[in-house]
Amino acid sequence: MSAEIKKVLLIYPPAGDNSIVHNERWLLEPLALEYIAAALPGREVKILDMRIDRGFEKELLDFQPDTIGFTGYTIHVNQILKMARKAKIALPDIKIIVGGHHATVRPADFDIPEVDYIVMGEGCRVISDMIDPSKVVAEIPGLAYFRGGERVYNPPDGAFNLDDLPFPKRELIADYGASYCYDYMRCSMIRTTVGCPFRCSFCSLWGIYQGKYLTRTPEKVLEELKTIKTEFVFFADDESMIDYKRMTELANLIERASLKKKFCLYARADTIVHTPELFEQWQKVGLDRICIGLESFSDEGLRMLGKKTNIDVQGKAIEILRELGISIEALFIVAPEYRRGDFKSLREYVRKYRLWDSTFSVLTPLPGSKIWEDKKDQLITKNWDYWDGIHAVFKPFLPEGMFYLQYAWLGLTFIPLWERVAILRQSSLKVILQRIIAGVRLIFDMFGKDKKALK
Repeated sequence: MSAEIKKVLLIYPPAGDNSIVHNERWLLEPLALEYIAAALPGREVKILDMRIDRGFEKELLDFQPDTIGFTGYTIHVNQILKMARKAKIALPDIKIIVGGHHATVRPADFDIPEVDYIVMGEGCRVISDMIDPSKVVAEIPGLAYFRGGERVYNPPDGAFNLDDLPFPKRELIADYGASYCYDYMRCSMIRTTVGCPFRCSFCSLWGIYQGKYLTRTPEKVLEELKTIKTEFVFFADDESMIDYKRMTELANLIERASLKKKFCLYARADTIVHTPELFEQWQKVGLDRICIGLESFSDEGLRMLGKKTNIDVQGKAIEILRELGISIEALFIVAPEYRRGDFKSLREYVRKYRLWDSTFSVLTPLPGSKIWEDKKDQLITKNWDYWDGIHAVFKPFLPEGMFYLQYAWLGLTFIPLWERVAILRQSSLKVILQRIIAGVRLIFDMFGKDKKALK
């Protein structure tokens, strides 16, 4: 099979036509595609990031690839199917491979004649096997292919060593580099773990990795960090800090190497409370921001989401991070069952702890999550475009228009006006304009897009 893959176009698709996704403030590099590119030595590979560059048809005709590889989440499904069909019309002999999160949990959603292969699980390993002349398709774990006109699905193999993976080929995104940012700051990403041992009901990671938590050795992580040029580095891990010994060793290595970086990573509130000294150590070597999934303003809400923590723990975690001078980005989930009082309580909770960097996502049942399994029969739409964390795909308790009005009002008012003015005074004119434009666009999209497709 190796002779069939010589010239590869790897594509990060745009979100669905009905999705509300704005990339002005957060646009992270397509790390998964950089890994895939690294697994294709000796091949001519290009990365097309369609969040930035929409020139799909032009790239097809100019580059003339023999293979296209798509990655994507649930909001990308419709776009991937659309582009796969277009690619086969333009280049009938092209081979099309689809991987990513949604392909892993619901591969059958890509089962159309135009998609030759579907990759489930760790794509880097599957692609390496596909170009290995000693391998046969029928024996490659995690690969779905056609045999006799029927799709055959080889179960993925979840056991692998992260240290065996090559470093991502960041040079392939050099032309896009200035566009990748976190909170308007140029940044790069690094992956040091895969999976999560916790079982939050809204998350699908447990199902994807069967509860495994795989890690890279500190030495490998440091080696890759030394190749990253940007000052700000975002850890792509879903939970970086639960392996205390490993993260202590990594912090020691970073300190000894005198590596001057600023880091942002995800951490649970209970991890912060149980190991404050670990976060203190990391603050000294550059930990600048924590993305913390607080999710709810009440213990009842946390129980419903399977968080296995409580409001008191969350308050202590916030206090610890404030004392250390580590910035907090708080992540909350707005349930479709919210009444007006719930929106008010969430706003009061955010104001109580002065969580001015907060994001609010509407509860969205990711395929493969417990909520998906429990409530998929209650969905009011099957259009994947609406899996953007802003649309309600379950029927809200409030009338739909009122739900979206309360949701928009939460986003506009969770920061008191006087605090918002103070924040803007500390920002550059460019950032002020970016924030205003982004806010106006979001409100316009929420109420300007046709929601009839939800019915």
